[in-house]
Amino acid sequence: MIIYLDMDGVCCDFIGGVSRLFKFESLYEAWPVGVWDVSQRMGIPKQKFHDKVEEAGADFWANLEEYEHFKALNSMLAGYGRVVFLTSPGDWIGAPSGKLIWLQDRFGKLFSDWIFTQHKDLVHKSDAILIDDSSDNCALFPNSVLFPQPWNSNLWRRMDRVEYVKEEVERLLNDADKECY
Repeated sequence: MIIYLDMDGVCCDFIGGVSRLFKFESLYEAWPVGVWDVSQRMGIPKQKFHDKVEEAGADFWANLEEYEHFKALNSMLAGYGRVVFLTSPGDWIGAPSGKLIWLQDRFGKLFSDWIFTQHKDLVHKSDAILIDDSSDNCALFPNSVLFPQPWNSNLWRRMDRVEYVKEEVERLLNDADKECY
């Protein structure tokens, strides 16, 4: 079993990084339901938003804070199979190297269980589960868990995210077992 684990919005705090970069108090407060676009939430033109993150380069991505649930989430998922970090670099030149540094800082310089692509659907496998905060990405995978965040429809499940993901992974595995009989 492969567990594909998204990084931004699941493991590390992209929104917190953006808040610091743009000197916003906190973007999490009063997040409008259904608004995925961070620049829209901030009231900043997309190009200006993109350019400022691009200017910050790989350091922006490498220094994103891990969510407090990250270690517990990763450890729990590792009990079900191989965890592979599946993340999109977007169109930021510094994102791939910064994200790799982020992973290597946590798992060592030889860590290689990662895939960087804007086309997550290309790695879909029938025996894989995707954990992602994007409903669009989850729609590409029959076996997926939408990680609860203010910008998606699982917003209301924010109490214990790790427990929620565990329950959903077990449900998916139980459903897969039933199909084998």
